Formats: sequence, structure tokens, C-alpha cells
Amino acid sequence: MRRKLTDWFAILNPSCWGRVGSYSKPWDEELNRLLDLHHFKAKDKYVASLGDAEIWIGNHPYSSFTPFNHSHLTDFVLPRRVTVHRAMRKLKIDMDIERVLSGLRRCDVSHVLPKSGRSFG
Repeated sequence: MRRKLTDWFAILNPSCWGRVGSYSKPWDEELNRLLDLHHFKAKDKYVASLGDAEIWIGNHPYSSFTPFNHSHLTDFVLPRRVTVHRAMRKLKIDMDIERVLSGLRRCDVSHVLPKSGRSFG
């Protein structure tokens, strides 16, 4: 039932009506498999990796989540609109988690230090 509701959302949402490229069932199935197994890692603001695949994430929702090969889009094929929305939700979650973890790795604790300059304990 939930899947049918999200299908209707994708059809009724005007941001999904115009897209560049053509639908590819094999790519849609592969992207869904990758979404289930891996987390996004940003390469730059236009490309992210998901498992071993590099994926174009720019131009959302018109041409995002297409396969990318180093310097160009390999095949301008698109997943279903519902998959694009699912991938964008996962991308946002994964990038937020990555941002938080990178902050923890730097051990930036300046935001918790007392304003007086005194150290703890």
C-alpha cells in the first residue's frame, strides 16, 4: 500500500513531470539494490558513490541518479520517479550522518568549552 502511495506522489508531484533522459528498468533495479546495500559518499557536489557505482546527483529531480563515469554521464538513463525520491531521501540522511561523523573525527569541542576560557577539571 505504501509503495502505491509513493507512486502516486511521484506522478502527481509537478517537479517530476519534466525529466531529461529515458527510463531504464535495469538501472532502476540496480539502483534500488545499491540503495538497500550501501550508503552514499560524496565525491563532489554533482557526483556521489554508492557501493562501486558513481552516480550523478546534480540537476535533481530532472536528471539526477544516473550512472556517471569519471568525466561524463555514461548512459543517460533514469530510474523511476519514486526511486529518485527514495534515493534523494537516503542521500540527505547519509550526507548528514557523514557530516556529523567527520565533525566527531576532528574532535571539535570548541562549542562545548566554557566561554571564560577556563578548562574543565
